[in-house]
Amino acid sequence: MTDKKYLSEKSSPCVGYCSTTYGDDYCRGCYRSAFCVINWTTKTQDEKDLTYQNIAKFVAQATAEYWDVTNEVQLLNALTKHHLFFPRNRTLRSVYYELYQLTQCGVDPCALYPKYVSWKKPVTNATAFMKSLSKMIYDRLCAQNGESYAFS
Repeated sequence: MTDKKYLSEKSSPCVGYCSTTYGDDYCRGCYRSAFCVINWTTKTQDEKDLTYQNIAKFVAQATAEYWDVTNEVQLLNALTKHHLFFPRNRTLRSVYYELYQLTQCGVDPCALYPKYVSWKKPVTNATAFMKSLSKMIYDRLCAQNGESYAFS
C-alpha cells in the first residue's frame, strides 16, 4: 500500500476544487489568490516558489498542532514517492504541506508512516477534520491580508 501514488505529477498546488470560480478572492482548495490562479502559467519559477512558500507557511501553522513529526528528513524522503506537489527547488519542501496533501486525498499519514508522524490530537472524523483545517488555513490567509470571508 505504501507504494501507491495518491496524486499524479502536477505543476501547480491546485487540488481540483477552485472556489475562485465562484467569486472568492482566495481559493479554498489551494489557498492561492484568484489573481495567482489565473496567472500561474505566466509566473516565473521564483514567483511560483514564493507562492508555494506562503501556502506552506499557512498549512504548517495550522497543521503543526495536529501532527507530531519525529523525523522530517526521512518522512520527506518517504513522501517523495507519492508525487505530491512541491516546488522545483526541493529545499523549499514543507513536510506539513505534503502531509496535508495526503490528507486531502483521504489518506491518514499517521497510519501510513507511523515511524515518522503521529497525531497530537485524536481525529475521529476525517471529513470534519479536513473541513475544520481548511477553514483555519483560509481564515489565517484572509486575516493576514486584512480580509474576512464566510467559509461554508
